[in-house]
Amino acid sequence: MFAFGDFYEERGWTVVHQYDQPGRSPQRFSTEIVELSEVTQKYVTKQFPSGLYRHQMEAVRQFTKGDHVCLNTGTASGKSAAFYCSGIETLAKEPKARILAIYPMKALAAEQEDRWREAIRQSGLTVQVGRIDGSVSRSMRNQLLTECRVVVATPDVVHAWFLYNLAESPIRRFLSHLKLVVVDEVHTYTGVFGSNAAFLFRRLAHACDSLGTHYQYVCASATIRDPANHLRQLFGEPFALIGENSDTSPRYPVTVEMVSPPKHNDFLTETTALLKYLSTQSSGRFIAFVDGRRPTEMITSILARNDTDEPIADPDQFIRPLEHLDILPYRAGYEEQDRLTIQNRLSGGGVRGVVCTSALELGMDLPHLDVAVLIGVPASNTNFIQRMGRIGRHGPGHVIVVNSYGVYDQAVFRNPELLMNRPLAESALYLENPRIQYIHALCLARLGGEYDSALRQTDPDPSNYEPSQRVEWPPGFVELCRQERMGQVPKDLQPMKSEAGDQPNTTYPLRDVETQFEVELVQGPHRERLGSLSHAQVLREAYPGAVYYYATQPYRVYRILTKEKRIQVRRESRYFTSPMRRPTMVFPGLSEDQVYQALSFGSLVGIEADLQINETVYGVRERRGSKEMEPIEYPFSPAHGLANVYFDRDRFSRTYFTTGVTLFHPAFDGDKVELEALARLVYEAFLLVLPFERRDLGFAVDRLRQDNLPMQRGSRFICIYDETYGSLRLSGRILEDGVLVKMGRHMQNLAEASFDEPLRDETWEAILQLVEDARNSAVPYGFLPSPQSTPSKNQRVKVIRPGSVGLAVRNNNEWFKVENVFFSPRFGTIAYRGSYPERMSSEDVAITWPHDAIVEIPGVTEFAEYDLETGEILELDRV
Repeated sequence: MFAFGDFYEERGWTVVHQYDQPGRSPQRFSTEIVELSEVTQKYVTKQFPSGLYRHQMEAVRQFTKGDHVCLNTGTASGKSAAFYCSGIETLAKEPKARILAIYPMKALAAEQEDRWREAIRQSGLTVQVGRIDGSVSRSMRNQLLTECRVVVATPDVVHAWFLYNLAESPIRRFLSHLKLVVVDEVHTYTGVFGSNAAFLFRRLAHACDSLGTHYQYVCASATIRDPANHLRQLFGEPFALIGENSDTSPRYPVTVEMVSPPKHNDFLTETTALLKYLSTQSSGRFIAFVDGRRPTEMITSILARNDTDEPIADPDQFIRPLEHLDILPYRAGYEEQDRLTIQNRLSGGGVRGVVCTSALELGMDLPHLDVAVLIGVPASNTNFIQRMGRIGRHGPGHVIVVNSYGVYDQAVFRNPELLMNRPLAESALYLENPRIQYIHALCLARLGGEYDSALRQTDPDPSNYEPSQRVEWPPGFVELCRQERMGQVPKDLQPMKSEAGDQPNTTYPLRDVETQFEVELVQGPHRERLGSLSHAQVLREAYPGAVYYYATQPYRVYRILTKEKRIQVRRESRYFTSPMRRPTMVFPGLSEDQVYQALSFGSLVGIEADLQINETVYGVRERRGSKEMEPIEYPFSPAHGLANVYFDRDRFSRTYFTTGVTLFHPAFDGDKVELEALARLVYEAFLLVLPFERRDLGFAVDRLRQDNLPMQRGSRFICIYDETYGSLRLSGRILEDGVLVKMGRHMQNLAEASFDEPLRDETWEAILQLVEDARNSAVPYGFLPSPQSTPSKNQRVKVIRPGSVGLAVRNNNEWFKVENVFFSPRFGTIAYRGSYPERMSSEDVAITWPHDAIVEIPGVTEFAEYDLETGEILELDRV
């Protein structure tokens, strides 16, 4: 049906491999063997006169037995039918029953609201269905809860509004009759979002238990590795699983092409040419997936410029382009009005295509899509199946996988069979992250929080805290809740408490562990919100002087208010910028209490430990049309030609605490070894073995800044680390039994296929040594941890030496130079006086912090002792 040979031939593209997935005929089964109410049986007979597919029938049967149920089957297999049947059965049997149907995206929730309403109507029940998400006014929410027995919601609104307002009668009445919770797209609950959601679902169960009710779960998921363990971690409950072997739904044939554009042509130009061809020369409509918000905006911006014959965009034009573009962007972080515009146009079928991130991997049924373009190989087989599942729902489909020439893509294109035979996505839930735990301890256990609201305690007793015994709480969480109630918060979490105040549910969203930066267009009298960004995204997209793209439109970042978490922008021409970045700095914590595991594999040593990561942008590169401008380093001055852009520091940085695996090997210290290339091979090989999301993991090379015998100061290392503040402990899986061996098998293939310039002989030798040592069995590695001070006399306290630096944890982890140490009556403890060395001299005023607000930078911070009796600074004795 689809043929793109003319395009490939004209542009010099190569079809590397083609795979034809055959179709499948449906098999249906009678539901008479399942004991259903008369209402549900009539609904099934009316809607599915030929019967249900086997997986649908099995799910309904397990539900009627009282089990929590999850359908773990493919895309477009009709999983939602099990939701509706279970919901109708619940409503028919219990006149007061309420149902909460949770969908991870607003667009998906809006679509499913209509489908729930239609299913209820077809059943003959007179039951109202409503939807509550961020787009629904607060004044309407209580009314919907009162009138509706089925409420469709996002997890975000359950976190930020439902549980925050437990004292309100409509919410209490709804939750006290809650009998069914539907959770769709369970496989998306991973990483930070999933780990936060795991606590959310437990808080919901706790609230309902306090109100005297319990409910069943019915869930659906794409095919993932070890779904039983994922569900147990996410919900704290056992589930009956209905898997692929029970799926008898129909499937249309799909053709998969793996294609390579000309290697030495500009990749962005070639990619946009393909999408332009699909939108103008092909009869089908397409969806194009790209990994990253910025590439999504860049591609659609180029296509939008081509559509309007605009050589360079006028800042005063096309302020609302989403209503007119033939090819739309879609990613997370859009404002509600823009998201709804995109959703409505996609649902109406009036566009030629959409370029999106993984946000549209989910189960929205976008009509009229025939072609899927995957720009780069998806990270896992689960991602691939989900993206392929967006097309071929109503007829034959075509998938084009475009080689991006990255290391990972090169490995897969060199061995095309890998595409269909890679591992399924790994569950990435870590419920012991202290920051994630504390977010939910604040929500649940703070005085006046959810625990007290559920019990209607207006004058709560801090010592009175007895969490529900029916809930499977993660290790350490209950004790942290008790500490929160008693005002004994660990000092490293105190800044979070100050930032949250009485609103932790809204201060800390489910999808991050840090507060978000809000982007605001401020130009003359005009003010408009343009989405939100995490700190990590700001470093990539909206750093000082950047041209930030939102809904295909360019905006210049002219001021960042770090403390207020606000970014101010103005309209700009269609220029493109990239950040000038210093190498990531890694500070491993190698003291005994910071090391989780240390193993050796021959000469290869791997240490999982606490880390500090510093990422720094020090300037801007800019392209205007075909012209590359001179790079601009911070701080900005009028001579740089960026009018009214304010930033007077020499760097814009982020320092955060996490964990990672630091790898040492004698070969790393070779003068001619290209360690950065070797680090990328290690990183890509790890993702081939355990396909986590790239956004959750990073890699870097650095040198030791301290002696840890037998490793010496200056020893080079490779570090694979978690990019989540506080860590998800994903990187530690490198040291699991057999993982390094599997990584070694991939590394040589990656090295042979992936670099434009041949690697040096010394680098190849290092690779071969690393692969050889990875085959060794792991043995515990003994090393001398970072030196510790001898026990001080009672009147002496270990402090940061004047002239040295630490991190100001109450001020965005900014580097702080200690100039004086003294006892402060104001703080009632030892304090530091000093300054922020990253700031310019105009800001260089003395700042005072209590000593526990400034923490060590491993390998950088130097220590001394403070004599409480004399006020002297003394040398620190070493053991």
